[in-house]
Amino acid sequence: MLPRLFSLICAGALALAGCVGGADSGAGAGAGAESRQAGVTSATSALGDRAVVAVVQRGGDLRCTGTLIAPRAVLTAAHCGVTADNAADFQVFVGEVVGGVGTGVDVASVRVHPGFVAATFASDLAVLWLRAEVPVVPVALPEGPLALEVGTAVRVVGYGVSVAGAADQGTRRQGSASISEVTEAEVTLAPAPSQPCSYDSGGPAFVTVRGVELLVGVTSRGDSACVTTSREVRVDAQLGFIRDALAAGPLPPPVDAGVVVPPDDDDGCTVSAGGRPARAVAPGTLLVLGLALLALAVGAARLRCRC
Repeated sequence: MLPRLFSLICAGALALAGCVGGADSGAGAGAGAESRQAGVTSATSALGDRAVVAVVQRGGDLRCTGTLIAPRAVLTAAHCGVTADNAADFQVFVGEVVGGVGTGVDVASVRVHPGFVAATFASDLAVLWLRAEVPVVPVALPEGPLALEVGTAVRVVGYGVSVAGAADQGTRRQGSASISEVTEAEVTLAPAPSQPCSYDSGGPAFVTVRGVELLVGVTSRGDSACVTTSREVRVDAQLGFIRDALAAGPLPPPVDAGVVVPPDDDDGCTVSAGGRPARAVAPGTLLVLGLALLALAVGAARLRCRC
């Protein structure tokens, strides 16, 4: 019970770090209508992008967007909240409209970038491993560093809502943007005329290089109104993590160690399944630690997630 209490507090901190305030991008299908902004704005239907998938919670609630990079692997944003503890609660939906004609595939495990920092969105990447292969051709990745330049045309795809205040998320759409800034870790997009927004977190940014469309960015965050700025994690800068995750394969299922309290033990300790004593932590201590983490996350976040 206590570890779950702490997990819930941490989850709240992560959510607020990326999506805070009534006018910001919504954190999921359960967010209030006032917090939903435009998805891929000025968009058209993306019928041909079968490798772009929806990351959904069991029950069908849309959480984020992702991109198939191998028959069983989906690249998405780490801040979408799929973790080793809750991976079994998620699926990816392969189809144009969530809940329509398509296929749901269970998530088996996740590899979150080891450098991911929720408060700053640094290294905002995760690879979801699926329980079954998806019969769709994965997207093409860069083979090495790219010479990305300001003004380059970018195609963005996602399952976000169509206009500010709408509640029509769940349809895969595409739009056009352009690169306005380039750093070693990220590219910033300006609308041309489109822009990713709510529920587009983890979705792809494509650039055509020598006649081949490559996945060059993963949507992370942007301005709260979703009209001026979108930040994309550079895929070419993260090829090491991506290749390592693909080579390592799915993680083994988590081991439920459990906690055993001996009937005659009254010294305030619990004993783990491995036999070692573990000092019990008071709920108040966990609450204080969780609130401190929550305050840090909220205070540090300046741009909003696109989940």
